[in-house]
Amino acid sequence: MNSCIGIVALLMLGLLLPETGVARFLSVGTIVIFPLHPLIFSVFSGMAMYIFKLSHTFQDHFWVSCMFTISSIAICYPVSAFLSKHVPFAIGKQRKIK
Repeated sequence: MNSCIGIVALLMLGLLLPETGVARFLSVGTIVIFPLHPLIFSVFSGMAMYIFKLSHTFQDHFWVSCMFTISSIAICYPVSAFLSKHVPFAIGKQRKIK
């Protein structure tokens, strides 16, 4: 239920705010970020637990969550750009004919 409330709140906020370059930049890669971010979070969590020997509760900290989110976006956007350029049909875009 909380996730539905959050989605509706963000939708309403998005309708109220003017279009900006930041919003456009973030919206471009969402079709790639949505399915990839759980995979990336799992990789980060596994690295933290097995390489750095952290307990599984380390994810409950606000700053760790922020770091995971920023790192995930930093990894997913280049992947999104690569897919858009080289295999656009894989993400629902038309292939450009040269």
